[in-house]
Parts: sequence; C-alpha cells; structure tokens
Amino acid sequence: MRPRLHLTGRPKITIGEQTLSVPAKGFAMLAVLAGSADGVKSRAELRSMYGGLRGQLAQASEKRNKVALKELSTQLVGLADQFRDLGDPEYEAYCLVIVANALKDNDQQLDAVKLYDRADQVFTRAGYQNHSYHGQVKAIRDSLKNEGYDPDAKPGESTAPAGNTSTSWAKDAEGKRYSDPIPMRLHVDEKLPTKFVTPSARSSGNTARWRQWVLNGNGPAAFSGDFNPLSTKFKVKRDGVKLAYQLDGSDDWEEFKCIAKPNLVEMERKVSTTNGEVELEYAWLAASGGSQESRFGMSINASPQMDQIGVRYHSACYLKGKVLGEDLILIDDNNSGTFGDRPELIDNTSTVAPHFVATDAMIVGRAKVAAPFTEFMESNGAFYRIKVQEDYSIRTRKLDVDTAKVKLKYEGRVKPQIVVIEERREFIGAFFPIEERNWTTVPVGEYRLSYGIIRKGKGNNEQSCTILPGRTTSFRVEKDQEHVVELGGPYTFDFEHEQLPDGNVKVIGKSVVVYGENGELYHRFWDEPPTPDKVWARVKGGGGGGKPEGMERAVFEDYQKDQLCVWAPLDLVLRGSPDKSYEVRMEQKKHPLLGAPIKSDWK
Repeated sequence: MRPRLHLTGRPKITIGEQTLSVPAKGFAMLAVLAGSADGVKSRAELRSMYGGLRGQLAQASEKRNKVALKELSTQLVGLADQFRDLGDPEYEAYCLVIVANALKDNDQQLDAVKLYDRADQVFTRAGYQNHSYHGQVKAIRDSLKNEGYDPDAKPGESTAPAGNTSTSWAKDAEGKRYSDPIPMRLHVDEKLPTKFVTPSARSSGNTARWRQWVLNGNGPAAFSGDFNPLSTKFKVKRDGVKLAYQLDGSDDWEEFKCIAKPNLVEMERKVSTTNGEVELEYAWLAASGGSQESRFGMSINASPQMDQIGVRYHSACYLKGKVLGEDLILIDDNNSGTFGDRPELIDNTSTVAPHFVATDAMIVGRAKVAAPFTEFMESNGAFYRIKVQEDYSIRTRKLDVDTAKVKLKYEGRVKPQIVVIEERREFIGAFFPIEERNWTTVPVGEYRLSYGIIRKGKGNNEQSCTILPGRTTSFRVEKDQEHVVELGGPYTFDFEHEQLPDGNVKVIGKSVVVYGENGELYHRFWDEPPTPDKVWARVKGGGGGGKPEGMERAVFEDYQKDQLCVWAPLDLVLRGSPDKSYEVRMEQKKHPLLGAPIKSDWK
C-alpha cells in the first residue's frame, strides 16, 4: 500500500490505518537561529498564514474544488518562497508537501512529484538527509515514480509514464519537434455571437445571455478580472452612455459606447513574446440592458441608471489559418480575452454552485458546429499536440498513441446540441465532442463528462440548459475499446429542506436541481427553471403525504430583491409540527427541455 502523508500541526504519516506522529525536534532550531528579532516576528505572521491556508487547502482537496485547489496551491508555494527567504526550511518544506499531497489526491500526480522533489532538495540543503520525515517524503515520491509518474524520466525508462502520454511523440519528422509557428489571422466580426454555433450558452444574439460586469458610480474601476484581452487588465470610467477604457501601463483613455445596441470595441497593444515584441489586436462587443426586456416570464428594465451601468460583453474576433492541411477557426468562446485557454468557473445560480471548465471553440474544415478547443487534435488518422502561442500563431507536434472510440446515448425530449468529454490524467487539455450517430476517436485514457448544452429555439425565444459533471464518475478506455456514455432520463430532483422553529418545513428553492440517470447535473435553465408542481411532506417513515403544494417561480418583486432568484423556484413552506420530524418528496409533470416526469425520492 502506498504511504499517505498528512500534515496537521506537526508532520504525521499514515500507512494503512496506522497514524504515526513524527517528532519535530531540531526542525525549528535552524529557523530560529537564522533570523533577527524582526525576522522572528515576520516568521510568526507567515506561520499563521500557513495555518489558515493549510485548513482551506484540506477542504478544497476533500471537495475536489479545482478552482480553489489551484489558487491555494499557488499561494502556498509562494509562501514557501517567503519561508525560504527567511531561512525557515521547516515551513518551506511543510508548504510544498501539503500542496503535493493535495495534488496527488486530486489526480495530479506528476505535479505532486515535482513538489516532493523540491521538498527533498529543501531537506537536503538544510542537512536533514537522515531525518525520518524526510525519508517519508522520499518514500511517497519514489512510490509515485515507480507507478509511472516521473516527469523527468525519458521514454523507455522504468519510471516514465507508461505507453500513451501527452509526450509520446511520433518517431517521424513531425514528432521530433514542434513545427515552426503557423500564422493565424485575426478576423474582427460584429456578428460573431450568432455567426457560428458554438458550445457556449453565451453565444447568442440576446445580449442578456452574455457575460456582464457592473460599474458602480462613474469609476474608474478595474474591469472584470475574468476578461483580460491582450493578456492585460484595464480600467473603465463613465460619462453618461459614453465609457472609456485604459489599458494597464498606458496613459491614454479610449472612448466606446455602451447602449442597448452592441458596439464594437477594438484594442491593440504591443506584447512581448518569445519571438520578440509584436503588435496584437483584440475586439469585443459592449452593450447595456434595455428598458423593456422579457425573460423568466417577466418584463425587466435593465437600462443604465445614474449610479450604475451593467456592461455586457462578448468576443467579436476569431483566428483563422490553415493547420495540418485544413482550415482552422479558433474562437474565444469563453470570452476571457485569450485564445486557447480553459478557465474553471463557478455557477452560483443554485446552492450546489458547480464548478465547470469553460473552453474556447474551434471549427475544423467544413464543420457546421464548433467543437471545444482541444490541445490534442486528430488529423489524417494521427493525433497532434496543439499549442497556441502568445503572438496568436500555432505550433503542432505529432503523437504516437493508441486510440479508442466513444459514443453518446441520450434519453430525453430535446437532444443535446453538444456533449463534451475531457481526459483527466495523461492528456490534460484534451476535450472531445461525442454524439449518437458517430463514434469519436480519442487517445487511450481516463475520461469524464466535461459539459454539454441543450438548446431549443432561437434569439429571444431560445431555451437552454447546461449539462455538468455533477455526480458522474470517470471512465477509462483502452486500446480499440468502444465505450458508450449514457445520459438523460429518468431525471430526478434533489433539494434541501429545513424544519423551522414553529415546526413548519421550508423547501429551499435555490437547492432544487435536476440529475440525470448517470448522475449528470442539468443546470442554469434559460428561461424556464424546473419548478415542481407537487411537493409533499410527511412524518418521517410515515405513509401518504397529504395534499401536495406546488412551488412558484419568481416575479418582478422577488427579482428586485435578489436577481439570482429567477434561476430556481422560490422557497416553499409546508405545514408541520415542532414535535415531529418530516421528509419531503417532489415531482414535476413535464419540462419543455427535459420532458416528463421529474421526480424525487423521500428525503
């Protein structure tokens, strides 16, 4: 059994069911002697920060919260650098090891090994070669390397990742090195939100579907941190309907309009790349809300106010070039301002608050529907690694990997427009659309559902929902294997309820979500969220449930208090008694996207 290392206050190691405390005598001595009085004070502050971050990292790791895990890992590795500068190797190593543990437990073994290696170097420099804790760290690292997680091993070595990996390069000329940069031309197009059918629900002529940032007052204020065109941040200020932006590092303000009709904003900036300084451009659309917008069954005035304006934004440019002999269009489908990235976002329209990957999109050849951008693309029967460069060019390198085939089977009223799977181990950055009619060829590996989208109608009449991993589990495909991913009905409700002091039972509206047969989550319904028409409460373990009540959707008065309330039914209070415990069940007869019925068990 591979040892698992856990750090709480002092190092402990768990092997099987046995936990051993490791004495820390001698660890702190060098740290104390190395600093002045000021250094000791600063060291105490950093150790306090370590304690707080350690607890947060443990929670993020347990919940497999990738966004928080990445952010906290970055902070702790930075903290390790600060401990190093203070001459505190003990806590420098602690920071590195707890991050390595979390990465290992979240299927990022290669990155974990790198940090265990770095911790090993810290111990060695500090003279801890024979310390038991140092030996335990090396044991875990070496165990991982023996399983094939050695980032420095050369192909063929016993510790190299076996068989099919993201660096299993072909032996011909295309596999020996990355290609020379392939130029991609930037095209500016104000019709981009509706020009292509893409995997993003944001691609719509209805600007209410776009991403939005709110400017309170007249500014200047930093624009949304999720939107960084030309790899930089910028500020915005307001003068009526006229806005102006200022790129970081520039003294100039550039005006642009923000009214109900989308207006083009074009930016340019000199960017330093590995090939020198180049002039890059990026274009996006800005729009405000209108005075009479219809959505979620209500009329809403979303126009700018004297003290506030909502800026809706959407990319208005794409890259086009010929890659591997075929036309390739690359779209900033996640509206991050960067081509070829895949940020992880949180959807807070329910209490589940699921995390999901937001990819860009690409169109290869004459395809009519854009696929998710993937760093691993098939061409002429072979897979290639794709790298988007800082100057918008693309480089490719041929792989030699075994393949399998994956297909979709879906049961539901409206078929998904796209369903995407992602590889989670050796081919991080690999995203592939799967469909019911045809098999999709993928590299051998471990996959899971990444996301999907169901759409019905067009323009202001469009209805949609996203399909997210939810409770699904990963699956592995081996060489020449065929695997079918089954999604859809029967659908089930999940929800939360609580008993109030007066004995009544409150069903929490924002907790009402829908899962499919395989555990996938159906989320962010536009603009008819599933709303149970029958909800029963009964004494726990009892029978029947009496006369059911229906949940209701938000009206304008509710929206004025909480704009997120429109994405779910409102809370429902059912009659109860304080001396009894209750369980609840719910049902919806039919839904325009999912069909009928949607039910829950008693809970």
